[in-house]
Amino acid sequence: TLSQDINNDDNKNTKTILAGESMKVFSVDVQSSNENVDVETVTFTVASAAGSIKKAVSTATLYLGNDEVGTATNADISDTTITFKNLTKLIVPQESKELRLALNTANIGFEKVGQTVTGFDVTAVTLDDAEGVSSGKSVTKAEDLAVSTDKVVAIVPPTVLPVVVSTLTGGQSKLKIVVNTGNNTVAGSNSKPSVLLTDLVFSGLGNN
Repeated sequence: TLSQDINNDDNKNTKTILAGESMKVFSVDVQSSNENVDVETVTFTVASAAGSIKKAVSTATLYLGNDEVGTATNADISDTTITFKNLTKLIVPQESKELRLALNTANIGFEKVGQTVTGFDVTAVTLDDAEGVSSGKSVTKAEDLAVSTDKVVAIVPPTVLPVVVSTLTGGQSKLKIVVNTGNNTVAGSNSKPSVLLTDLVFSGLGNN
């Protein structure tokens, strides 16, 4: 069986991936009944608000718990699906474990293939081409689960991290804004991308 758990670490928060880096972005709980099940094909149905998933994601990695069990090449990725085929290590046990999706993203910029993506989301998960490990009996379309989450993912060329460099003293505090561009560039040259901040929102604990 497949079940969605919004409290799994991979599902808790909206995520931003710096293009060129990897991140686990989604998981579902999997569990077999009566015997362990050998699954050969897993398909994640995906969508985005803007940008091409196929261009942004160079490969994807499938994990069962913390163990890597498969890789999807870019040929297995489209703007609507990510498919893991011919799996040999995905054995669904009789106790619940997390089946996790990680995106390995492409760099964005001059002579690079990547693309900015916003609103990436997983909308369904399908397990197929499965059979019982002990019995050898086939399971036709082992599971097809529609999922729903508002914790979407963005893939971007620069990320911004605010860092407090000194605590509040005499009514003032120092804040440093760190821009991380990785190996990404602007579209027309090897120059690093810049960030224009239009809003800064400050919040504090206790009485203001």
